[in-house]
Amino acid sequence: MIKIHHISLKTPPLDINKAIDCFPSIRSLISSYPYDHHLGSNNVRNIGFLKSNSLRVLELNVQLIEKTIFTPKKMKYLRYMELSIREITIMPEEISTLYLLQTLRLSKCWNLEKLPEGMRYMSNLRHLYVSKHCYNLRSMPKGLGQLKCLQILTTYIVGTDAGNDIRELNTLNNLHGQLHLYNLRKIKHVVDAREANLIAKQNLDDLSLCWGMPIDCQGFDHNIPESNDPEVIHCDPFEVFDALKPHNGLKVLKVTLYRGYQLPTWMTEYHMLENLIELYIIKCRECTEIPPVEMLPLLRILKLKHLDNLRHLYSNGADFDEDTRIVFPSLQKMVLYEMPNLSSWCEGEEGNKPSLIFPVLKRLKITNCPKLTTMPITPSLIFFR
Repeated sequence: MIKIHHISLKTPPLDINKAIDCFPSIRSLISSYPYDHHLGSNNVRNIGFLKSNSLRVLELNVQLIEKTIFTPKKMKYLRYMELSIREITIMPEEISTLYLLQTLRLSKCWNLEKLPEGMRYMSNLRHLYVSKHCYNLRSMPKGLGQLKCLQILTTYIVGTDAGNDIRELNTLNNLHGQLHLYNLRKIKHVVDAREANLIAKQNLDDLSLCWGMPIDCQGFDHNIPESNDPEVIHCDPFEVFDALKPHNGLKVLKVTLYRGYQLPTWMTEYHMLENLIELYIIKCRECTEIPPVEMLPLLRILKLKHLDNLRHLYSNGADFDEDTRIVFPSLQKMVLYEMPNLSSWCEGEEGNKPSLIFPVLKRLKITNCPKLTTMPITPSLIFFR
C-alpha cells in the first residue's frame, strides 16, 4: 500500500477531514482555494473538528468558510500551522493545547478579533506571525512574556491589564525581524514603556510604533479616518516615545498616530538612524519636525503622510555657502502626502541658497501639499506624480 505523506487541495469542494481520513499517514496538508464571491459557501466542507495524530504541517487558506467553527482535535504532533480564514472571529481555545506547535502564522483573517487565552502555555512556540490583514484584532492574550522560546512576534497590541500590557515584552529579548506595537496610548506609566526593554532586542530590524489600533493603520492613501476612541491618553506621548528607545541597528522604522509635537531625543541622534533603509511617519498631525535624515547613507524609502504641522523637511539650510548641495544620497523613493503646511524642502532655502540635488531619487509622489512650489534637482527621476 502506498503511503501518502503530503497533500495539497486546490479544487472545490474541499473536504479536508475526508482527506485526512483517507490518508492516515499524512504529514502535511495544504488546502488553498482563492476567494471568489460568485461561488457558494460549500466550497469548503467538513472542517469543524480536525483529527490527525500524524499531521505535522497544516495550511488552510480558505476564505469562504461561513461563520467557521474550526477546532483542531488530536493534532498533538503539529509543528507548523498557517491559517487564512476570512470569516473566523475568535481563534479556538483548543489551539493553545498544541504544545509542540512551533510556528503559528495568521494571514488574511480579516474578521479575527481574539486569540486563544491559553497561548502562554504553548512553551515550544517560536514564531507567532499576525499579518497586517488581521486588522480587527482587539487584544493580546495574557502572559505572552512567558514564552521564552519566542523569536518572532510580529504584532503586539498593548492592553491595560496585568499580563497584556507593554511590560510583557521585557524578557522577550530573542525577538527577530519585525515587531509592530499598537495601542501605545494605553501605556499607563512611562516606566512601563521603559520596562519593555526595546533597546535589548538587538535582532529586531523592523519596528513599528502605533498609538492606535491595527484597524487605524489601514487605508491611509484613501484618507480613512482613525477610530474615535473616547478614552483618555494615560501619559505624555513624548515621554512614552522617548522611553521606547530601540537599538541603533534598525533598518525599517514606522511611526503612526503619535500625538506629540516633538520627536524623542533618540530620533534626533544620527547614530540611532544611520542604518535605516526605510522610514515612514504617518498621521502624526501635531508633529512639527521629522528626524535629521537628509544625509543618512542607507535611506532608500521615505514616506511622510498627514503631517499637518510640518513646514520643511530639515532645518540646516541656512548654513549653506555652496551653489548646490547633495542630500538624501541613497534615497530612491519619496512620498509626500496630505501636508497642507509643507512649504519648503529645507528651512531657509529662499533667496540665494543652494539648489538641492537628490542624486538617485527614482520615484517621487507629492499629493495635496499646496504650499510646496519648488522642486529639487533629480537627475535619476523616472516617475513623478
